[in-house]
Amino acid sequence: MTTQTDVKSVQANSSGLLGIGGANPTLGVRVKGIYWNGTTAGTLTFDDGSSTGTARITLSVPNGTAYLLLPGEGVRFTNDVYLTFTTAVGYATVFYG
Repeated sequence: MTTQTDVKSVQANSSGLLGIGGANPTLGVRVKGIYWNGTTAGTLTFDDGSSTGTARITLSVPNGTAYLLLPGEGVRFTNDVYLTFTTAVGYATVFYG
């Protein structure tokens, strides 16, 4: 049995590009899991490429912690991943490959 790809992580505490994709649009990057630790509930939106790109994941996050393991091979982004925090205060650790 072989591994599909290495799984890596990046942590963010504000809106912006995560810097995890875009090098090879043919392959893209797949978000495989998200860990949230926050002091204020809100929404996290993961857009493809920029703040105006296609929203691929939208999550309501609680005050406290939460972990979401995405099924299958995760959610594919063709470009880099842009994360938007809407009223949410805390940090998100994004697992990707």
